[in-house]
Amino acid sequence: MAVLLILIVAVAAHDGTKAWIRSGSTVAVGTSMTHGDSPQRGVVDNGDLSQLAPVRRPGEVVPFLAARDSGNRVAGDFGDVLVFWANGDRSGRGLPVQHRAIAWVEFDPRTGLFDVPEAGLADVDRLVVPGVGARGASGYDRLTLELPLVVRASDGSWRYPLGQTSGWVTKGDASPYFDQSPAGSTSSATRPAISGLVHPSWVIGKVIRVWDGGDLDRVAAGVAVAVGLAGVVVVLGAEGFPRLPTGRNGRRPA
Repeated sequence: MAVLLILIVAVAAHDGTKAWIRSGSTVAVGTSMTHGDSPQRGVVDNGDLSQLAPVRRPGEVVPFLAARDSGNRVAGDFGDVLVFWANGDRSGRGLPVQHRAIAWVEFDPRTGLFDVPEAGLADVDRLVVPGVGARGASGYDRLTLELPLVVRASDGSWRYPLGQTSGWVTKGDASPYFDQSPAGSTSSATRPAISGLVHPSWVIGKVIRVWDGGDLDRVAAGVAVAVGLAGVVVVLGAEGFPRLPTGRNGRRPA
């Protein structure tokens, strides 16, 4: 039973309608979704089990920009959490990412600029999002983050850092950067972006429920112990105790 439970929670089992996927060995999470330092636990930690619903089109996801107005929270903050293949790479070289959808940005080929439907914006060259969460020195802080979508050079030319495409801007709750932004500067090197704009075809599903991995492990251990004890009782009952004699009708004598 314990082995069966471990197999269920360790593997993403997709049946076309829902999936179950465990963070850590199956999904890249680390501390990127944690809201606070120890002993406070994050809402999605390594070992946690997430139940996913499929995503086929942009309208099936409510990102941060839309959810904060309605007060709709998923896994501890506003907006749906997506499990997706970074840059659509299913080669097996990396794990899927479990991060929050911040906004859907739509490329408009007529203008060469972008629309942000949730914010009521059209023809913008950058995304500015106030109030996104990030783990900081004072706890879970709220920041204003900016993401360039079109860079206008001095010679009048336009450059597209994320390409001329549409997709979700995403972010780990603990991170002070969007997944689509190069993160800060470490020594002389800048960390590359985690992913481009997330296309619906890259998405495995959106999180609709999260179970704490520690609780799951304790339940699995309890089931294993209970099954083991039951097995001991059955064995003792079958082999360890003398059988009472039965009468000719098969009944035990009174």
